[in-house]
Amino acid sequence: MRFHPTARDILVSSSTELSEPSIKYWDLTTGKEILSLTGFQEQVFSFDHNFDGSQLAVVSKDKMLRIFDPRSKKLIAVSSLLNVYFPPTKHPKQSSEPIIMIN
Repeated sequence: MRFHPTARDILVSSSTELSEPSIKYWDLTTGKEILSLTGFQEQVFSFDHNFDGSQLAVVSKDKMLRIFDPRSKKLIAVSSLLNVYFPPTKHPKQSSEPIIMIN
């Protein structure tokens, strides 16, 4: 789960249901789902917005990176993942952010 970077009281979550993986946007003031992005072939592993929330990057078990425009629900780009690298950290208990290399 993540909060939307610019919209107030909007939470974004991914569904772990294998039958219909999805990304859902929730309005926390009403408790209702306001948007659902579907059509993933495999389980969603991770997602994040760009700085202004206009694009959403989604990585799924099928090793595909998908970029969505959540406002229009349109798929902007799809690419297979070539390599995911986790750079070493100075602290053994601290995880690092992955660097994703795409082809």
